[in-house]
Amino acid sequence: MIIEWQKTGKPIDPANFFPFSRKTSVEIGFGKGDFIENYCKVYRDNLIGIEISEYSLRNAIKRLSKYNNIKILKSEAFFAIGHLFRKSTIDKIFIIFPDPWPKKRHYKKRFLNSEFFDRLAYVLKNRGKIFIITDEKVLAENINKILQKNQHFSLKKPPVKYIELAKNTKYGKKWRDYKKQFFIFYLVKVKGIKKYWDDILTGKRFDHILIEDFDLKKFIKKAKGVFIKDKSKFISFKNIYRGERNFILEFILKEETLLQNIFLKGEILEKKCVIKSLNPYNTIFTKGFFEIVNALSL
Repeated sequence: MIIEWQKTGKPIDPANFFPFSRKTSVEIGFGKGDFIENYCKVYRDNLIGIEISEYSLRNAIKRLSKYNNIKILKSEAFFAIGHLFRKSTIDKIFIIFPDPWPKKRHYKKRFLNSEFFDRLAYVLKNRGKIFIITDEKVLAENINKILQKNQHFSLKKPPVKYIELAKNTKYGKKWRDYKKQFFIFYLVKVKGIKKYWDDILTGKRFDHILIEDFDLKKFIKKAKGVFIKDKSKFISFKNIYRGERNFILEFILKEETLLQNIFLKGEILEKKCVIKSLNPYNTIFTKGFFEIVNALSL
């Protein structure tokens, strides 16, 4: 049920993960899975739910595993839409009562920004659809401002059934009982877009590096000096764990919203050292990962 995109380390075509050839719909931040399950009972699309919360993921697997047309992708939304899908591979995207982060100090946590809508336009097929519903006026006003400048979408009248399904979720029922106003956006992609954000995924695997004439003291000094900070990434040495003939290096790597703790294991063989990934199946070999490796091998 889980799409293990980490194993390929490159953008996916969602159609490859389903047994049937159907439209592909994505829900961003599915929470308890109310909407995606309700939608599944009405429409025969192939469905992908994107979620980062471990709690929501555990509950969703129990609840949704009986459906063969639902898959789950564990990721943060901004990263997922920007890097995990191939261009023009999604038919519909649903965003149901997203966290509005209304306070000014939380502005950076709002993923529904101008670049995010560009990323949505990139992964959607021509005439692809986006359905957004929120109860937060500030968030709705912000979306309206973005759409006024965005040339890739056209606002249309939303399908009544989508609204009914959204209102039948946990938060839909809650805000309806509180008599809160709903703000709804139904967008149709009318213009394509070229990718202007940097790629993070490489599609490469990492086996090892061999360092000749190895000097442990000099190497540790070099590792501790690894530090890179720019607009798209942050790399920093965190710790070293030493044994008699081996050691483990830990680095912090953040690229956009993707955060990893990178562990590299070194085995000392006379005057040589072989360095491998400690967790090759749980590590995403991004551009930042290879920047760390290159810094150590120089």
